[in-house]
Amino acid sequence: MEYLGIDVGGTTTKMGVVTNNEIKNITIFNTDKNIEKFLPVLIQNINLYKLEFNIHSIGIGVPGFINMNENIIKTCPNLGWKDVYITEKISKNVNLPVYLINDVTRCMSSRIQIWFFKKYKKWYIYSPWYRNRRSCYCKSETLH
Repeated sequence: MEYLGIDVGGTTTKMGVVTNNEIKNITIFNTDKNIEKFLPVLIQNINLYKLEFNIHSIGIGVPGFINMNENIIKTCPNLGWKDVYITEKISKNVNLPVYLINDVTRCMSSRIQIWFFKKYKKWYIYSPWYRNRRSCYCKSETLH
């Protein structure tokens, strides 16, 4: 099965098809801070992937506070988004299930981190939540 992974960043959005733990294709485009301008571009790119690949479902990582029970972006500080039902809007337009998660949470629970940590030994993740920055520091030897 093929899945579409989307990483919404403050500057760029990255999309890639994943199958058998392999990324087949990557698209990068600018993230518009205006959600009403951003969504049509995102949906257009998803539909292009659907033409070429047999996408089973979509996963989206977004920075900020995410309510996964309600599939809503409560607030995305670096983009100025508040109370956005992004999964509902996308799913309605592309007829695929869409799953939302905080980008740092997904990164820290991903199997790709094992390869990354082993290769680079040290890795820092900073997430601008609350007034203080939440961070995570890992060394590859802790994952063996």
